[in-house]
Amino acid sequence: MTAEAADDLATAWQEILERRPLLRSDRKLAGLALGLIREMGNTAAHRDVLRELTSTWTEDWRLLLTAASMLVEQAGRRGMDEPPITDDGPAWWAAAGLRRAIDELGEAEQKDPEIAGNLHAMLGNALRICGPSRDEEAQQAFTRAIELDPDRGEWWYDAGLLDKWRGRFDEGYSANELARMHLGPERPVLWNLAICATAIGKAEEAVEAWQRLGVDARIDHGRDMPYVANLPPLLVRVLSRTPETDATSQLPNKAVGFELVWVAPLSPCHGVVQSPTFRDAPIDYGDLVLWDGAPVAAHETREHGAVPVFPLLEILRQGGERRLPFVALEREPDAIANLETELPEGTRVFVQEERIHHVCAACDAGEPHEHHDSAVEATAPEGLLRGKIIVPPLQKLPEFRDSWEQVIARRPVSIAIPLLYEQLKDAKRAGQEHQAWRGIEGKAIRRKARS
Repeated sequence: MTAEAADDLATAWQEILERRPLLRSDRKLAGLALGLIREMGNTAAHRDVLRELTSTWTEDWRLLLTAASMLVEQAGRRGMDEPPITDDGPAWWAAAGLRRAIDELGEAEQKDPEIAGNLHAMLGNALRICGPSRDEEAQQAFTRAIELDPDRGEWWYDAGLLDKWRGRFDEGYSANELARMHLGPERPVLWNLAICATAIGKAEEAVEAWQRLGVDARIDHGRDMPYVANLPPLLVRVLSRTPETDATSQLPNKAVGFELVWVAPLSPCHGVVQSPTFRDAPIDYGDLVLWDGAPVAAHETREHGAVPVFPLLEILRQGGERRLPFVALEREPDAIANLETELPEGTRVFVQEERIHHVCAACDAGEPHEHHDSAVEATAPEGLLRGKIIVPPLQKLPEFRDSWEQVIARRPVSIAIPLLYEQLKDAKRAGQEHQAWRGIEGKAIRRKARS
């Protein structure tokens, strides 16, 4: 768009705002406002007007549907893995207006798929974005729309999206199959077919969908899963909370945020987690996980440049590795450097960098504000380290313990790893390690207070 065209649109929008009271009664002006909003990109700056139109024009289903769809479009720009922050946002406003419009339909209109069907389908999409608490209502809305016109492929597709995000992958697969039957092999339908097929173990169907998308997929008969070779590493984000054992984090207690984990993809939608989580999270190193196909962010890395970040959908299988958190206080710099090299083969050592991406209420509301960074970084007290030791599934824990104790005894570091001794059923030593954990944190806090 040229600067001149943008100025013309801005001028027209200002004239609409000057006549704003008439939007409630002048249908032509309301329609013009919707057209301008679409031309201007349907941004957060237009939300108040869209909310007003959605609550006002419930007796005009065409105008109402257009306004509500724009609110749903705005709400859908948030990742579906983000927990709802408020019950007063664009998706909720759209749902409220759509419900009223449906209630006001005449008997003939309630049976008309073009009218009632479209309103119910849009209501289903609005309620889907409102979150899991509105799942049953969203299902009912899609069911009613499809009852009115079972051949409307886009409604089957939207119903399949709801099922996918609620973990009903069998139902999601069936809905997308019906969408493909009516719409043909459209790219979004094939993507969701492949994702749902992977989740429910339909390897052949997943491979067929990937191949139709031009992806060189085959079946890994060892795992009976789809497989695509040479896919680059990517990042998956997962909701997590500050653990109760962490007494030094600068993040709020029980604060919800996204942790980013590296994944080695086995297909475009599933793979093995290659880095641990450090907060309370449902996934960890070695887990086989499923993610959605649409990235929700990009993360700049030194090694790989901008890496796409995908939202987690499901844990397909937990890894067999032992994931052992530790806390350490170095008495000398780099006291635990190269620790992996002295531990049994296959052991991995990860040190935490606390970088948690938070769900921002101001972003969700479209309020003007500033971000100095897209993440909150907490600076630990000097010398304090948190991390995880990853012990391979076939490694015998007693042998690992013996090696661990010998290696740590030679290093200038205080370290506690209670879970190791809990898994060895050594209750006395596990209690001592928990006490040491609290002592290390306390010493680190006192050291930081003196600096």
